[in-house]
Amino acid sequence: MNILVTGSSGLIGSAISPLLEKNGHVIRRLDILPPPSENKAKFFKVEDITDITARQNAVKKVDGVIHLAAVSRVLDAEQDPSRCIDINVKGTMDLLHDLAELDSPPWFIYGSSREVYGYASNMPVCEEHPLKPVNIYGESKAAAEYLVRNYARCTKSPAVILRFSNVYGSVHDHATRVIPAFVRASITGSAITINGEDHTFDFTHVDDVAGAISAAVNHIENGRMDGIETINVVSGQGTTLGQLASLVRSVSGKDIPFIKGKPRDFDVDNFIGDPSHLKNLLGVCCKIPLQDGVERLINDFITFALNPENAWKISKNPDWLITTATMQEASL
Repeated sequence: MNILVTGSSGLIGSAISPLLEKNGHVIRRLDILPPPSENKAKFFKVEDITDITARQNAVKKVDGVIHLAAVSRVLDAEQDPSRCIDINVKGTMDLLHDLAELDSPPWFIYGSSREVYGYASNMPVCEEHPLKPVNIYGESKAAAEYLVRNYARCTKSPAVILRFSNVYGSVHDHATRVIPAFVRASITGSAITINGEDHTFDFTHVDDVAGAISAAVNHIENGRMDGIETINVVSGQGTTLGQLASLVRSVSGKDIPFIKGKPRDFDVDNFIGDPSHLKNLLGVCCKIPLQDGVERLINDFITFALNPENAWKISKNPDWLITTATMQEASL
């Protein structure tokens, strides 16, 4: 199938695109940043998803769309709420309008978030839980979900809403996200700042998330899914930030100091998702244990920083406060 992946150079997009290519699909990428030079996918560069010309060119003759382009961090949304609404809501609406105008509207997979639930009344949280977002990011995702449901109803094309939860697993992820931040601190020997030691989250590795998206594509391709489905992509396991910090310290083998910071007042501080629907409908689960994922990420950081070809990337990125000497020491 010809599949468009928006946000293709992001954390999840860069994992699902090569996986789908490996499975025989033809991938088109749409993003602000280009894909790796060795990638065979056709690339459409945009300023953002509201770029009309590039977006409309990208959707021509596609069989399906995986929509991941977004303002993807709660903090960014709080700092610039109008941009969040413009990208996450209006951008999604415009994309769906373009697709609905096609002779054969494609199926649609939307990357949503656990943030749509807000403060859940019970754990683990299933898909039927009422949506009560408490921040701009969650509100934007809930609004976009409504648009996706309307698209599926009007076009009769299959649509899947996947609600992600604290995805991690790449050295190219946002440096300030909790697991990359903790891992960087462990490598450099810096203190780990914990903003809410007892806050509990359902961490999921990006490879498991890519596997869930691929399974949804397979179900649509094989005619096993029609209408609209909403699925939590979660492990069902909760980990506090204090436990996560201790795990990172243990895996790194360094006696890293902890600093207790002030929790942010716009974060949902407790979430554990119910993975039953994911397993029952798609036949997959988030199976990479958190310890294994953290170990892999630490090793990936070290390997990346020791590669001379990446020196220019590190020098231009102030978040990469990791020297070659530090990496060599960490790899011993």
